[in-house]
Amino acid sequence: MTTATPSKHKAAGSRVSAAKSRTLKPATYLTESEKQMMDDLERAITKVTSSKEAATAFLKRAGIMDRTGNLAKIYRNA
Repeated sequence: MTTATPSKHKAAGSRVSAAKSRTLKPATYLTESEKQMMDDLERAITKVTSSKEAATAFLKRAGIMDRTGNLAKIYRNA
């Protein structure tokens, strides 16, 4: 008796490109306010990643980069 086993190679052909995986797709069971929140988040991500300057400004505001543009001390290797 033989049993069917899933192919190990099947997943490799179904990879989603990096650009497509970023797009947030709300599920059908989300409430209207949750859908609105997802739309707001998508707009914020688009705005922050729109340019190097916008990304740098965001990272500085978040405390990930210091004022000079270097990685904040807490995130550096020992």
